Amino acid sequence: MKARWKLVACALLAWASAWAQAQTPAEPRYVISKADEVDRACLARLLALVPDGNGALDPIRLEQFKQHLRTCGWPGLPSAGRQGVDAAGQLLLRSSADSAFQEQVIDLVQERVGIDIDAFGYAWLNDTIQVQHGRPQQFGTLIAAEGGTLGLSPKPERTPRFWRDFLGLPPVEEWLAGLQAALDAGGSLDAAVLSPPLAMGAYRPLTEPELRRRVGRMVNRDQDLRGEAIAAMRQGDEERRKALDRQIERIDAENRASLRDIFDRHGFPTPEMIGRDGVSSVFVLVQHADDDPVFQAHALALAEPLMQRRDLSRQQYAMLADRVLLAQDQPQLYGTQYKVEHGKVAVLPLTDPENVDARRARMAMGTLASYLDTVARQLGATVESTGSGN
Repeated sequence: MKARWKLVACALLAWASAWAQAQTPAEPRYVISKADEVDRACLARLLALVPDGNGALDPIRLEQFKQHLRTCGWPGLPSAGRQGVDAAGQLLLRSSADSAFQEQVIDLVQERVGIDIDAFGYAWLNDTIQVQHGRPQQFGTLIAAEGGTLGLSPKPERTPRFWRDFLGLPPVEEWLAGLQAALDAGGSLDAAVLSPPLAMGAYRPLTEPELRRRVGRMVNRDQDLRGEAIAAMRQGDEERRKALDRQIERIDAENRASLRDIFDRHGFPTPEMIGRDGVSSVFVLVQHADDDPVFQAHALALAEPLMQRRDLSRQQYAMLADRVLLAQDQPQLYGTQYKVEHGKVAVLPLTDPENVDARRARMAMGTLASYLDTVARQLGATVESTGSGN
């Protein structure tokens, strides 16, 4: 296995681990409704839970909502229509007395984005819940005008580029510019921006649900082992880390064979087939096929149309592009690949370092320096250089 840059970038590792665990939960408490037609009894009970006003749910109603999700499941468009999905979103928003419950459910329903949950509506709900508990917004959907100028409020601690790109949302700057232009022309912000609906207008079921489950099992194994490897590195347990590296090599080979089969049968899976999170999960697995750069280059070519139409994270595409270039003994473009030696993180060879941040911005990424700082912090290391990496 190649050097420490074999490990997936920290933001993707955190996301993929959470998604993989969601595919095979040990003891699921809350579920997604699998009903393919309106369940009038469940819908009536759900709507009856929505109280008047805008305040938080009282303890009794909150427990009733939890019990509803255990028995009827989170409503989908087939089982509850737009009214039911939006009502569930409002109830979750008003469940602020139990932050852990809100987090568990918001993670659960992310898989419905693009199926019957609107991407912006989901991002707004997530951000509003975070801010309820004094945490920064993640997707940059909460805004306010100050002196006639729109901006994010409260301001996020980190750029929302990655997370907006992951959901296919436009960059914050582009989005705000459009809203500002409308305001300057005498318009106003409507409810679709300030309090957007959670439900999509139409139901779009996945065309390959079994493939999604297969990918979930693959990424689950992948991320479990890599998480253990990072822990071993932090603890300085070199023997344990080497043993895990050998296991990772074996799993990578098995996953690569499975991906070849998937590509032969389906091409590069699309969000319509397995969901946006499923597509990103496939990409994480491809990034770990470093022992077969020809295969990675093939996957990159298959994935380019998805990236161009925003069906795939540009950041993930940039990561694989860098891996392919390095495998061809060429310097990387975006500085996503690094090595860790003696507790120091250093970027691998990089073309035109002076303009790397401009290239990264076009792929919805922050600066190289901030990226390496994040990597070093996650790995318990320090940054050696942000230069060419030679």
